[in-house]
Amino acid sequence: MKLLSKSFLEIQKQQSLIFFNKNGVGEQHQLIEHTRTLSYITVCTALILGSPMLTRTAFAGTASVNKTFSPGTINPGDTSTLTITLFNSAQTPLSNSAITDSLPSGMKVAPTPNASTTCGAGSVTSVAGGSVVSLSGGTIPAASGATSGRCTIKVDVTSTTSGNLINTIPENALTNEEKQTNTEPASATLQVNNLSPVTVNNGFSPTTISAGGTSIYTITLNNPNSIDLPGATLTKSLPAELSVAGTPTTTCGNGTVSVSGQDVSLSGGTIPAGTSGNVGKCTITIPVTSTTVGSYPTLVSANSLTTSRGVTNTKSGTANLTVQAGVIVSKKFLDKLYEGGSSRLEITITNGNSIDLTNTSITDNLPSGMFVANPASSTTTCTGGTVSALSGGTAIALSGAKVPKATSSTNPGTCKITVRVASNQPVGTKLDNVIPAESLKNDQNETNGSPGTQSVSVEGALELSKAFSQPIIVVNGITQLQINITNRSSVAATGVKLTDDLPANVVIANPANPSIDSTNCGSASVTANPGSSSVAIANGTIPSGNKTCVIKVDVTSAVTGIYMNKIPANSLTSTQGWTVNQERSAQLTVESGLSISKSFSPNVVAPNIPTTLTITLTNSLSSAITGVAVTDSLPSNTKVASSPNASTTCTNATLTAAAGATSVKISGATVPPKVASITGTCTFSVDVVKTDVSKRTNTIPANSATSNQGITNITAATADITTQNLTVNLTKAFSPVSIDGGDPSTLTVTLSNPNNTDLNKVGFTDNMPTGMVVFATPEQSTTCSGGVVSATSNTSQFSLSGGTIPANGSCTVTLKVTSTRSGNLTNTLPMNAITSQQGATNSQAASATLTTLPAVAITKAFDPSEISQYATAKLVITLVNSNSLSLTGVNFTDNLPTGMIVAPTPNINNKCGGTTTTTANSVSLSGGTIAGSSSCIIEINVKANGSGNLTNTIGAQSLKTDQGTTNKNPGTATLVVQPVSSNPKLLLVKRITRIYHNNPSETVDFTQVIDDPNTTDDNNSKWQADYLKGAINGGTVKPGDELEYTIYFLSSGDNAIKNVSICDLIPANSTFVENAFAAGSGIALQINSTTTNLTNINDSDRAEYIPPNTIAPGACNKADIANNVTPPTQLQPAANKTGVVLVNVVTGSTTLPEPNQPAYGFIRFRVKVK
Repeated sequence: MKLLSKSFLEIQKQQSLIFFNKNGVGEQHQLIEHTRTLSYITVCTALILGSPMLTRTAFAGTASVNKTFSPGTINPGDTSTLTITLFNSAQTPLSNSAITDSLPSGMKVAPTPNASTTCGAGSVTSVAGGSVVSLSGGTIPAASGATSGRCTIKVDVTSTTSGNLINTIPENALTNEEKQTNTEPASATLQVNNLSPVTVNNGFSPTTISAGGTSIYTITLNNPNSIDLPGATLTKSLPAELSVAGTPTTTCGNGTVSVSGQDVSLSGGTIPAGTSGNVGKCTITIPVTSTTVGSYPTLVSANSLTTSRGVTNTKSGTANLTVQAGVIVSKKFLDKLYEGGSSRLEITITNGNSIDLTNTSITDNLPSGMFVANPASSTTTCTGGTVSALSGGTAIALSGAKVPKATSSTNPGTCKITVRVASNQPVGTKLDNVIPAESLKNDQNETNGSPGTQSVSVEGALELSKAFSQPIIVVNGITQLQINITNRSSVAATGVKLTDDLPANVVIANPANPSIDSTNCGSASVTANPGSSSVAIANGTIPSGNKTCVIKVDVTSAVTGIYMNKIPANSLTSTQGWTVNQERSAQLTVESGLSISKSFSPNVVAPNIPTTLTITLTNSLSSAITGVAVTDSLPSNTKVASSPNASTTCTNATLTAAAGATSVKISGATVPPKVASITGTCTFSVDVVKTDVSKRTNTIPANSATSNQGITNITAATADITTQNLTVNLTKAFSPVSIDGGDPSTLTVTLSNPNNTDLNKVGFTDNMPTGMVVFATPEQSTTCSGGVVSATSNTSQFSLSGGTIPANGSCTVTLKVTSTRSGNLTNTLPMNAITSQQGATNSQAASATLTTLPAVAITKAFDPSEISQYATAKLVITLVNSNSLSLTGVNFTDNLPTGMIVAPTPNINNKCGGTTTTTANSVSLSGGTIAGSSSCIIEINVKANGSGNLTNTIGAQSLKTDQGTTNKNPGTATLVVQPVSSNPKLLLVKRITRIYHNNPSETVDFTQVIDDPNTTDDNNSKWQADYLKGAINGGTVKPGDELEYTIYFLSSGDNAIKNVSICDLIPANSTFVENAFAAGSGIALQINSTTTNLTNINDSDRAEYIPPNTIAPGACNKADIANNVTPPTQLQPAANKTGVVLVNVVTGSTTLPEPNQPAYGFIRFRVKVK
């Protein structure tokens, strides 16, 4: 018969089918009417000629939609490709398909959309700058076997709106001729990074010009971000008195500068990215001029800059240009003016005119207290000019000079006069040197329209400083006082003298250990007597040129306190009369032995988030400090948290820290003593919260602690706590975005920290939607430092804990997930899902959609995934059915790989129904059932006899069902098996194998294998069958009888043995039989099946007999061996009372192989009873 071909969609719409019999005659058969769309239907194939009815289940096709952004995170103004994927699991195409995607606020189609589609002849509409993307007239291909048909729509989008932009296509958005649509929405998140604003600097160079001269006006754009800012546009309107004097230029990549009247505009520029902590910058350079004398401020307004990334300047920038008459006289001092020294005075004449100034003259009358130095060292660059500057005089004059003309508006002519000047005024005197306006004379009658002014202050030739090497000491501690005297003058300082009177309670130590730098102090002497309260330096000579004389002496104090050691102003003297007219000081803190410090952890948190305040008490004394009490008053808007978590490591302490309190207190505490160089410490801590956004300093004042010994803290303890609004940016994505049910997709969650502080103890829990579960082998990982990802296979939840996101950085969490339900599953982390120690969280949700196509799949895993050889692991086989109706008659066989067997105790756990059967190397299921949109597991213990990576695979199409469905992909898992290794092991068993009596007829030969009930060594299965013959107790013997001893040995470990030596002491009351086996051979050795008679002496063979009262090798020293002395020492004559038998079984590189080869033998010798 023939079945009329119809699509399942058509079948669902009709109530009957027409079958054709073998004669081609059509017969009508009734079908059950469908009142709703089912995920599959049963088509009855009737054998018209009375044959039995067969049934076969086929799955009906449905449509679905998914979408992604690539990349998922962009900088403002960058583009991301939006991909919309349309799926069709029907066996017929979906024609004339259409869908519209309305972009979220802040997202728009990129300037170059690059729109495309693979949906047949469909047309994509996406207007640059628009907010809608649509497809019309498309065709979604039919499924091919179990693989759904699919096609895509792609378009580039952009945004300058920072944050998470969630783009959602709602359910029922897809239309087509076949009336199929997406029954579930699809969402994707595009994260747009936040960028910092640009700062603007602007300025003129020079800031003062002659009328008609030119200054370069430069606007500098500073980019603090790590990416460039393209599309930079800026318009600057110049003051009306200024005009553009040349062609503006820019270093802002690809930018152009245009001029329209007073407006200068940049367009199309790129501000480069910052690197290595430095801002990126570019400039706009504008030559400007003015013929109007005056001062002209210029402003670049806030928000006047635009860029394609939406970044602007949030603050303004200002500059000022001064326009003077055509000639300018200026002056400056090129050096500092120290008392007793000189400085070079430079006078500059600037000519902005287009003609030379000839026969130029000018006089500079120096201010009172300033005179020309000796030598004057006068020079000039003014052509033909003569400088008059007499040493000791108070005037400097130029005459007969030519000042060159300007070569352009930006290059005026200049010449200079330089003369050394000095002063007899005291340190600190300010000398104002002024050349009045119109002082310049020349043939052209050009003069300076404004005065030339410069001031200089007389500075001291000597500089003085001091410091303590250890600014904090305990009572009677030692610190080194260092005094530095520097001569900055151009001549030596002689007769230098200084007395430093120490503060009360601070004295010179004993010994004082004074020292002085003879190179830079000359023949200076130091007076520093132990116990005295002053240090004196006399008759010092300090060379010129910033040389420093250094004096050092040890000081101490027996009284706690904070001491300020001051050298009063004018205490330093010299032959030249030089001094230092300011006080110099250094602070020394002498502690009682108790100090306090404090900290907040973390020290940056969000408002109302607990931070741990820890106060540390430190004892630098050699005895404990008891009864310590300290109260810490918290800063404003700070209080003890609702859960204080108060604790202390201080013994005997009582900690008072009530929830909501504004202070904490410890009392009765014992602070342990200092031990060696380690100070004693104890702490108390409590969680506190701060309610406002600010930075506060928490202080425990000096002298606020009390103790039984009367000891207190003489210095304050401070710590800062900052509260600010902290956030975390979050995105997530699946790869791939569509899977067959049961197959894995990698879910990546990206956490970004835009704050300037690390975020610690970051965590979240992701509750996945119904039907989405962790894959059989999750392979979870994170780049969040210290973080732990918890993910259990076949559960719908995973979490991160303990992670750190670096400041201004990001990290990721990845794992494999799968789905047991067909359709679109949208996984969302809601806002405030992120937790952190600092209280930072995500202010926006992040979503991603996984499309699951109807399928059946097998996945598998081992628990644990790594074991030792011969151990067992649980094999977990998961059967996934992402169709909505059940699969019956499920069967498969899993053939285990070589080296793996079903464990002796399988502990089978079958949740799939049916019957589970096993052989030594396989697991089978028959008659199982997998409910719709679900999964089931079969667990069985397996044992690894082999080692290495044992890969277990159930091949594609190995799973069979009554409905004819099968697994498209194989199910694979690898068990890592570490080979078992152990140390070598040697078993020794000793027996009496024969007794030779004086009467040969009474000789006893022990031929039975005797089991010693007190040891397990003789029960090892690797002993040879005829070994261990002999007696444990030989009975009664008489003098003259000979006993044959046999020592059996077996290598029973997993590794070979090297350097085996066996030493046996001759029993008491017996002597060694030297010719037992041949003349001079009293020892026999068998290794495996070969027996050799060995001599009694130390020769080339492996054995020797060592007589009594002589030294024997360490192998015979039982005491050292028992005590694990390595290597054992020689056995001394006194301990060798009866003699020993020593056999070197294997030596050097020779080994006694592991028993599987095999490796066994014995040593045999005789003794005679005395």
